[in-house]
Amino acid sequence: MRLTRTSVLVIIMLLAIVGSAITVSTADDNNGNPAILAAVQGLAAQITNLQNSVNALTSPPQANVRFTPQVAQKSPFDDIFCSVVNVTSVTRTVRLQEIDNGVVLFDTGNFSLPAGSEYNVGAPQAVFTAFCKFTVVDGSRTDIRASVWVRTQNGPQVVVPAE
Repeated sequence: MRLTRTSVLVIIMLLAIVGSAITVSTADDNNGNPAILAAVQGLAAQITNLQNSVNALTSPPQANVRFTPQVAQKSPFDDIFCSVVNVTSVTRTVRLQEIDNGVVLFDTGNFSLPAGSEYNVGAPQAVFTAFCKFTVVDGSRTDIRASVWVRTQNGPQVVVPAE
């Protein structure tokens, strides 16, 4: 069998790796280099702390809520509506609220919204400004698309998406 220069180098490197592995595995307290051991232990402690921090993370409190900007009517004959669509493949429990200056003008309470379905609601009384709040009770805000719109006598005047 003929050995080339590359083969000899590979054999020498393998012997060096095996030799260093045996040296590290036989050192009980790594007296050969305590600074490296301390650094590795410190890094392990930091990784453990980081993992504990990640495990403690929770969803933000608004992870299931969308809001629209406030809109205004031009005349008392206009209506403000909140509209929501379930974009998932399963039924979701949703709640819609139409709000003006911190006062809830209309609240649907929790209701089931089948997959792919849309629901529109507006306050029964005259409203001149309002915004909509949409809550997905059993899911996430990404499960719905929502908007607020002002309807005039001639049809929709403005439609604004929820964020």
